[in-house]
Amino acid sequence: MKKLIIALMLIANSAIAQNTFTWYRITSDTTLIANPFSTSNTIKTGYYNINPKNGIQSRWTGTAWVTDSLLKGQKGDIGPAGGNSSGSSIEYSPEMFGAVNANLTFAQKGITQDTINSRYPGMNFTTADLIDWAAWQMAVKQACLIGGGVKAKGGTYYTNRSIMLEKTFRGIQIDGNMCKIISIGSTPMFSRISPVSNSDANLMVESKPLFRNIFIEGTSAQIGIDIGPTYGAVYENIYCSGLAECIHLRFALRTKIDNCFSTNCNKGWIADRGNWTGSSNSNSQSNHTTFSSCRWFGSGDVAFQIIASSGCVVEDCIVEGSQCRVGIEWDGQSSTVVKDGTVRNCHFECANGSTEAFIKVRLSGGIFTLDKTYGQYASILIDAGATTGYLNVKVSNVPFWVFKAGKAFNNAGGVGWVFEGNDNPFQTNTPSTTVPTWFNGVTPSLCNGVGCGSNRFFYTGIPR
Repeated sequence: MKKLIIALMLIANSAIAQNTFTWYRITSDTTLIANPFSTSNTIKTGYYNINPKNGIQSRWTGTAWVTDSLLKGQKGDIGPAGGNSSGSSIEYSPEMFGAVNANLTFAQKGITQDTINSRYPGMNFTTADLIDWAAWQMAVKQACLIGGGVKAKGGTYYTNRSIMLEKTFRGIQIDGNMCKIISIGSTPMFSRISPVSNSDANLMVESKPLFRNIFIEGTSAQIGIDIGPTYGAVYENIYCSGLAECIHLRFALRTKIDNCFSTNCNKGWIADRGNWTGSSNSNSQSNHTTFSSCRWFGSGDVAFQIIASSGCVVEDCIVEGSQCRVGIEWDGQSSTVVKDGTVRNCHFECANGSTEAFIKVRLSGGIFTLDKTYGQYASILIDAGATTGYLNVKVSNVPFWVFKAGKAFNNAGGVGWVFEGNDNPFQTNTPSTTVPTWFNGVTPSLCNGVGCGSNRFFYTGIPR
C-alpha cells in the first residue's frame, strides 16, 4: 500500500463560470508504480511522486511518468567549470516533519500507528516515541542521504531516543538556530552506529559534520554528541547542561570545538581513540583536535580530556566552578606515536581547586608546552610523568598562580622541566634551591648545561 504524504490543490485552468481543480497526491515512493489509477472511472486527480533518496519529482500524465518540478527548490550554486547543470541547496527542519515543541508522544496526541507509518514510511517509529524526536530523526536522515543541512526554527524540542546520523555520509550541517533539545532518555542525544572493525571505521571517518547553535540538556548518565569516526568535524556554540559528557570524539581527526560551553557536566570534551574491534592507541586517534574559547563550569571529573591523541591544542579556554579532579588531562595510553600536547592562554578558577591538578600529563616521551595560564585558586598547576622514555615539559609566561600547600607541580618521574619568563610566584634569584621546593614527587635538580637527563630543570626568569 502506497503511503500518502500530503495533498496539494492546484488550479489547473479556469472557465467563465467555474474553475476546474486538480488534486495532486504526493507520495514518497522510490519505485514508481505502473498506473496509479487503474480504474474505469474518470478521476479529476493528478498523481505526483517525490523520490526521498534523490529528490527527483515526477508527475503521472495518465500514460507515463514525466519529470516535473511542482515543488520549487532554492537554486544552488553553479557547478565547477565545464559542467552543464546547477546543483540544489536543500535545508530541512524538524517542523517539516511535524515537530510540536512539546514533551508529547504520538499516543498522547492521539496519533495512531497507521498514521505514523504513513507519515514516516520505513522509519519504524512507534506511538511511544516523542514526536519531536521523530521529526528531528527524519530531518537528519534526509540531510545525511543527500548531503544537505538541518536548520531548526528555534524553541525547545524533546527527545527520548538518540538522533542517529547515517553510518556513512558525505557531510551534514546541523544548525539548531539557538534551540534547546531536552532529552528524557539515557543514550547519547546525537549518535551513530559504531564501526564493526577498524576497516569499517576507515570508511566512516570521511564523514564531515558541522554542528552549531544548539543547547543540549539531559541526564547525568548521558553524552551529548557521540558520533564516532569523522574528519574535519566542527562544533560551534554547543551548550551542554547536566550531562555525563558534552562531546565525546572517537577517531575524529582534525576536529574543531569552538566557543562551546559545558555547565554542570561531569566531563566536558573528550578527544579519544576508537573503542571498537581492531582499534588501538595508534590507529584510530583523534589527532590534531583543537579546543578553543570553551568554558567548563561545575563540580566534576575533567573539563578537557585528550586520550591517545597527538597534536591536540587547548587554547583560550576557562575551567571554573566548584572543583574538578583535573582541568585538562593528557593520557597517551603509552602510545609510541603520541608525543605532544599544547595549552595556551587558559584560565583556572575553581573555588575549591582540583583534587589532582589543573593539568595532568602522562605521555610516552615527547614535548608538552604550557604557554600562559592564570590561576585564581590553589591547585597543582601541572602533574607530569613519562610512562616510558623522556618527557620534556615547558612552562612559560605564567603571570600568576596560587600554590597548593606550598607546591605547584608534581613530577611523576622521567620529566625534564623548562621554566621561562614566568611571573609571581615563579620569580626567584636562587633557582637551584627554590625551584625544587615547588615540587611533589621526584624532586628535580638544576641543569646548567646540555644533556642533563630527566628529572632536571632549566630556569630563566624575567627582568626586574
